[in-house]
Amino acid sequence: MAITHSEKYLTCLCKDTFLNLWSWPHIYRKSHWTGGDGKEVCDLLVVFGDNIIIFSDKYCKFPDTGDLILDWCRWFKRAILQSAKQIWGAERWIRQYPDNLFLDKDCKIPFPYPLANIETAKIHRIVVAHGSSKRCQQTLGGLGSLMINPNIVGRDHYNSQACSVLPFTIGKIDEEKGFVHVLDDFSLDAVLQTVDTITDFTNYLEKKQNFFESGQLGRAAGEEDLLAAYLLHLNEKGEHDFEIKENVDFVAYEEGFWEDFIESQERASQIEADKISYLWDALIDEFSAHILEGTLYDSHTNKVEYHEKGLRVLASEPRIRRRVLSANLMIVPERAEHEMRSVRVDVGVHPGEAYYVFLALVRKEDKSIEDYRSIRQNILHNYCMATKVRFPKAEKIIGIATEPISCQRRSHDLIYIDARNWTRDHQKEAEEIRDKYNLLVNAKMSQGVEREFPSVHE
Repeated sequence: MAITHSEKYLTCLCKDTFLNLWSWPHIYRKSHWTGGDGKEVCDLLVVFGDNIIIFSDKYCKFPDTGDLILDWCRWFKRAILQSAKQIWGAERWIRQYPDNLFLDKDCKIPFPYPLANIETAKIHRIVVAHGSSKRCQQTLGGLGSLMINPNIVGRDHYNSQACSVLPFTIGKIDEEKGFVHVLDDFSLDAVLQTVDTITDFTNYLEKKQNFFESGQLGRAAGEEDLLAAYLLHLNEKGEHDFEIKENVDFVAYEEGFWEDFIESQERASQIEADKISYLWDALIDEFSAHILEGTLYDSHTNKVEYHEKGLRVLASEPRIRRRVLSANLMIVPERAEHEMRSVRVDVGVHPGEAYYVFLALVRKEDKSIEDYRSIRQNILHNYCMATKVRFPKAEKIIGIATEPISCQRRSHDLIYIDARNWTRDHQKEAEEIRDKYNLLVNAKMSQGVEREFPSVHE
């Protein structure tokens, strides 16, 4: 099957945002239970714990008959409505047959790990519609993104005989079916390159959908303006959200929110502060590549399902916490240049957040690489166990070990301890390890708190 340029681009964007292990283009199902070529389920599927994101990507040339309303209606039905139907069909299949998804058209390579409990999974539906931006700019000016108006419902989008049709405007595609997010040429980049972790992205989708369906969103000049309003406001929990004031029936976002945001000093300082955080993305990609290629060092199993669980903890970190984690991850191998062993523990700030143990160990000259890696893994495991003793509330403990910074080719070990079902035997073992090796007595522990938009004067 031919892959379009837009589909390739979407795949690249999603792999940057969701990373390789959770972003899967062109998922198939068997046409018949008895065999036959596979039928494509969706253009791209993201499966990350309880979150399932279904993408449908389509490029349709915008017609030019001289009748703008007619041109819009035809384009909408081809580029958006047909894609939405594909997504709803994919969702039905996934809900009915979550174990019958394949990575290849021959349906010989099954999806690499099980989907979440489909009854409780959060399903996000996203249409990526290309082809309207140029005509939209020519007609309305601006950035060429589609406008948003929740009051437009169903056939109101494409009934050329109805006076309610508003060209280049998206509302509720179908009130009877699942909510569909619609991204265009411009807003696709704006969203995926700004909220560019799975947690930041899905949080935005959920808050946007809730706002959309609350009746309090009047209209928005574009998806990007909605995103800017979301990023510039925090709710009482300290989470990004849409600001709704008392005694206000609805809110409208005119054009300019996005441009003001991206040109602000706050955004510039955020981009600068985020640079270090992409070390975390690179680390996840490194482990993902070994998992997918079956090249993990000294692993008792190559099953993707087994290793995905621990790596998912790293990938669930939002961009702002990745800054702190990346900085701490760099400190340890730098200090190991002057110490045989350097350890740092990053303590979760909020309930349920992971605790991280960073270890850098110097390799003695009389030790082979195999012996060194084995020793390092054992030490890392012991520190992770001792972390649970020191911090009884820790539910997820991740250990990451490496060499000092001067090593030209540094390796990494990863250990994941799921302490949510911690038993008395586990506790006894952990206390014995801590006492025997006197661990975490002098280890530096940090609880990172980071400002999302650092002051440009700091």
